Amino acid sequence: MAPITHHATIGESSLPALPVGPARSRPEFEKLLIGPICVCGEMLTGGHYLEVLRIGKQTLPGTSTQSYGSLHKQYVKQSGFIGAFYRGMYPWGVMQCVKGIPVLFVQAESQYQLTKIGLDKNFTEPLSGVAGGVAQALFVCPSQKLKVVVVSDPVLNAMPPLAALKSVIKANGVTSLMDGLLPMMVRRGLDWMIRFTMSSKIKDQFVQVSTRAHTHT
Repeated sequence: MAPITHHATIGESSLPALPVGPARSRPEFEKLLIGPICVCGEMLTGGHYLEVLRIGKQTLPGTSTQSYGSLHKQYVKQSGFIGAFYRGMYPWGVMQCVKGIPVLFVQAESQYQLTKIGLDKNFTEPLSGVAGGVAQALFVCPSQKLKVVVVSDPVLNAMPPLAALKSVIKANGVTSLMDGLLPMMVRRGLDWMIRFTMSSKIKDQFVQVSTRAHTHT
């Protein structure tokens, strides 16, 4: 005779309640590819050179009364058309193509940690946006400084990138690479705070409208 097996059943009410924490949302890894491609495409097709002309107009002596056409001719005379068009692009401009990566990871992780300690969504979104913007500023500041210096100095522009980097550090110290960091942190922090907060609010509104529309149909 087969032994009788008794299956003990436990009521749901007798089970201890397990703490449920916030779900860790994955970073949107597809943006790691799409974002840099879009930024590089914009820079390669003229966006970078427009910034070169702006930097030259603002920093080179005697260019405030000079036309952009004559400034362009000056650049072409120094390094040829391709050299002028991509002045300061490699590698300092290219490095800025991936400036969204720090935002992506830092914002996602900081929002998770803030939610985990019990902060409301109205606080986690703007605060995590600020954190992402600050991380982006720390990443972008050195390459932005080097790009501006190289664009505005024909001697540095003619040097290989590593030699130009060593020359800047030798002349001004390694901390000079972070010149302008504080204003950039404030700007990027406010920028991404507004972006994440507003995009979330707009998304929530669309979801509510869509839900009401489906309810009435």
